[in-house]
Amino acid sequence: MKPPARHGNSIRKLDGRQSALARVFTVCLLTLSILLAFAIIVPVVNATGASAYNDKALILVDSADTPDVYLSSQATLENLLGHFDLPYDVKSVDSYTQGDVDNYRVTFYLGTNWDQTLPAEFLDDVLVTDSRVVWINYNLWKLGWDRKTEFESRFGIRYIQTLTNINYNRVTFNSRTFSRQQDDFAQVSIIDAAKAKALSQITNGTKKYPHTIQSGNFFYIADDPMTQLAPDSSYLVFCELLHDMTGIQHSASHRALVRIEDVDPTEDPNKIRAIADYLSSENVPFTLGVTPRFADPLGVLGTPMTRDLVDNPELVSALEYAVSRGGTIVMHGFTHQYGAVANPYNGLTGTDSEFYIQQLDGAGNIVAMSPVPEDSTAWVQARIDGSAAALGAAGFSRPPIWETPHYLASELDREVFSDNFATSYERFGDTYFPFVINRSSYGSLVIPENLGYIAPGVVNPQAIVTLADKNLAVRDGFASFFYHSEVDISYLKTTVSGIKAKGYTFVDVGTLTPVDLVAPEIFDVLPAGIIFGDSNAITIRYNDPTPSSGIDAATVNVTLDGSPLNGCTVSMELISCPYSGLGAGVHTIAGSVSDRAGNTSAVNGTFEIQICGVEPDLSLFETNARWVSYTDYISRLLTVDYLIKSDITVSDVVINGTINTNGVLLATGMPISLGEVSGGVNGAPFTLKYNVPHQTGVFRSMIFVSTYDACGSSYHYPGPWQGA
Repeated sequence: MKPPARHGNSIRKLDGRQSALARVFTVCLLTLSILLAFAIIVPVVNATGASAYNDKALILVDSADTPDVYLSSQATLENLLGHFDLPYDVKSVDSYTQGDVDNYRVTFYLGTNWDQTLPAEFLDDVLVTDSRVVWINYNLWKLGWDRKTEFESRFGIRYIQTLTNINYNRVTFNSRTFSRQQDDFAQVSIIDAAKAKALSQITNGTKKYPHTIQSGNFFYIADDPMTQLAPDSSYLVFCELLHDMTGIQHSASHRALVRIEDVDPTEDPNKIRAIADYLSSENVPFTLGVTPRFADPLGVLGTPMTRDLVDNPELVSALEYAVSRGGTIVMHGFTHQYGAVANPYNGLTGTDSEFYIQQLDGAGNIVAMSPVPEDSTAWVQARIDGSAAALGAAGFSRPPIWETPHYLASELDREVFSDNFATSYERFGDTYFPFVINRSSYGSLVIPENLGYIAPGVVNPQAIVTLADKNLAVRDGFASFFYHSEVDISYLKTTVSGIKAKGYTFVDVGTLTPVDLVAPEIFDVLPAGIIFGDSNAITIRYNDPTPSSGIDAATVNVTLDGSPLNGCTVSMELISCPYSGLGAGVHTIAGSVSDRAGNTSAVNGTFEIQICGVEPDLSLFETNARWVSYTDYISRLLTVDYLIKSDITVSDVVINGTINTNGVLLATGMPISLGEVSGGVNGAPFTLKYNVPHQTGVFRSMIFVSTYDACGSSYHYPGPWQGA
């Protein structure tokens, strides 16, 4: 038994002194006070609700959304709100509570279920609120018929009936006509032009009815424009009117983008150079969707083979030339095909899908089926890492922008893409966006591709230019298309000049991507607190706030008790590091991670391993001995401050008594309960007072302590107290 660990130290001087440890403890108390004050202030600020109206939208739905490769109306709306940097809450309309609409900048009711029962509280609020409400599609008759007088008086709108007529296949808006493919729509009329106005109209070429109506802060859309997303559909009208519906206005800005698509290791280098020369001569920045590995596993072109970008040095040189002429490389998958199967055609790179299984139906149409069997975070990450390695072998750095082959991927895949890339340049399935989505539902910024591609005899340049004209209806809409090098370059020239003639300006994607100056957030270090026996993994959670460049897994550094841990993995906002073989006691974790922009964050944590039946190692320190007052000095009443520490957390620590030398008597009543003492450096302070005879200059005090470990076992130091 070590005396310093079980006994008090000798007091050599009877003057006051304070150790560095005691000063640290005082600082810790001060810091705690500040933190507690801050914790009180924060709820008070939030409780005002002042920012809720400004910062959020509420989406009310009839039924829960089902994730799919093709976005539902709910998912499309969620992503569109990302254009406005507008966070949102989604709530079932069944769970609506009185006053909800007043707590949000705008409430969208998405009426997808015919004759859905709507809470009276919701209907009541819509009739009286001054907040923005956007009612989409079905069930307006719950107001228009069931509360006809109130509804018509408040909004100046009359609901008549729902019509099913496929001949009403056009919507007019601001002198442009858009396609419409929905089967039915609500027939409504304006009965008070001083209150309501038709922003767009639905027509069969002869008759017309209001399509989107505004009455003050109330908007009604007679169908769901997000169910039919043709590049020239009334969905564009909805996207434009979202500026008014949200009350978030953007300046007019018509920008254009062109992407050279499906550049793989079999590409003709001369065509890449010719395209780069033409676009550069027109001051048109461009991107190149590069797939760095070509695969022909079924031998469609002869013998089964793979070819990497590095195997075609002339193409590498051409790509470097293209970059020097204003090109930006986008990562377009790894092989742009899946395995040694037809998916759906022949297994060739560029022809088949990489992340989603597709088949052909009896008519030869492509049918999206399901994620690939291997679909997992690890599998998708391996595809991304493989692509980055293949590009790196050819001398290209990892691109900051991602494009999903054929735009087909699972929800999980898109989460992994967003973890790796701050920006994607694509559609989600068949859902396109006419403008930049600053933060998608997956977390990334989305650069739009909304016009499709040139396919001679099917989609000619004039068709692309016509679609570009439709997109002028969106005040900040893009004209974004892609082009394959095997198509004669004259088609590209005609398309570029036609889009320019419409008033668009071609821009560099670099002007659309955010500059990430925000460090990652790193938190929730586990294990923490007391654990019994060893654990097997340290986990740390992280988040990369917008604008996000993605976490750089290579920068992850985790140490345990000062030694680096190997084998750490990074996925889905979680760092996990295996370890084993630790003994009882307090252990320290330190972790750091950087994003791809070089911003770094660090975090520390501790945990304690306890093993039942192992005696805690208690240590006792004198931190200060002093005469508190002149009166105490005259009466020889000495005050001594102590600190008791333990290597592991112990409970019910009790000072039971002392045995003192040289005639010194304890003046403090016993016992003294210190409660729990945490394992580690801080310890627990306590104070004793002694009556010291005049002739005594030095004395020793043996202090008796008892405690329990977390398993309930009792321990006594230096032994059980027998009394003095």
